[in-house]
Amino acid sequence: MYMVLSACTQRRFLHLLKLGGVLLFLLVLSNIDRAALWWSIRQSDAVLLCAAFPLVFVIYACKSVRWHIMSSAAGSGASLWESWKLYNIGVFLAFITPGKLGELGKAAYLRKEGVPIRTGISIVVLERLADVAIVAILATVSIGVLFGIGWFFVAIGSGIVLSVLLYMRRESIRTLQNVSWLQFTRLLTTPRVITGLLGWTCLSWGVHFLWSVTIAWGIGIHVPIVSLVAVLTIASVFSMLPIAPSGLGTREAALLVLLSPYGVEAHHAVALALVMFLHICIASLLGGVYWLQRR
Repeated sequence: MYMVLSACTQRRFLHLLKLGGVLLFLLVLSNIDRAALWWSIRQSDAVLLCAAFPLVFVIYACKSVRWHIMSSAAGSGASLWESWKLYNIGVFLAFITPGKLGELGKAAYLRKEGVPIRTGISIVVLERLADVAIVAILATVSIGVLFGIGWFFVAIGSGIVLSVLLYMRRESIRTLQNVSWLQFTRLLTTPRVITGLLGWTCLSWGVHFLWSVTIAWGIGIHVPIVSLVAVLTIASVFSMLPIAPSGLGTREAALLVLLSPYGVEAHHAVALALVMFLHICIASLLGGVYWLQRR
C-alpha cells in the first residue's frame, strides 16, 4: 500500500513540476506586450527560421551516434539506423512525459536488444551527464562574459571543489564498474571511445548554438556573438531542468532576464524562446511516428 501511495505521490510531483514550467511561461506571457510578441514573430526572417529547423535533426544525429557508441558497448546489436530511431523516440517521450522521464523509455527498448534495464537506464544517465559536463564548462566561461571576472572565479572555484570531491571518491566510483550491469562502462574509458563521445557531444552543442543563433538573427536580435552564445548557454542550463516540456517557461524567463541588459526588448526575447520551442515540438513528431510504428 505504501509503495502504491509512494508511486502515486511521485507521479503527482512530476506532473506538478511540468505544470510549474507552464505556469512560469504563462506568467512571462502575461507580463509582456503580446501584440508586440506576435508582431516580432510575423516580422521575422522566415528564410533564416526555416534554414535553422533542419539543424535540430543534425543535433539529434550527433547524439544518436553517441547513443549508438554507448549502447553498443553495453551489448546492443542495434544498427546505427535503429539507434537514430530510438533516440528520436526518446525525444518524443521526453516531450510528452513529466520530468523528462520519457527518456528512460529508451532503456525499455534496449531491453529488447538483450541489454538489462538497469544498464539501459545507466546509459541514459551517462548520456545526460556528458551534456551536463560540456554545458558546465561553457556555463563557467559564460558567467565570466555576462557577470564579470569575479563571478567567473567563483564558478571556477566551485568546479575545483567539485572535482576534488569526485577525486576523493575515485575508488568508490571505480568500484561501481564491478557491478554487473555497469561493467560496460569499462569499454567507455578507452581513449578512442572517450574521444568519440566527447567529440560527438561537443559537435552536437556546436550545432545547437548555430541553430539558436540563427533563430536569434531571424527574430532580429543582434547582440555581439560572444555575449549571445553566453546568454544561450545559461538559458540552456535552465531549459535542462525537468520542470517543463523542452524548456517551456524556463527558457523564456532566462532569455528575458539575460538579454535585457543588451537592449533586447521582452517580446523579442520571448519570440526567440517560442520559436526554439516550436522547432523542438515539430521535430519531436518524427519520434512520435517511430514510436507508433513500434507499438
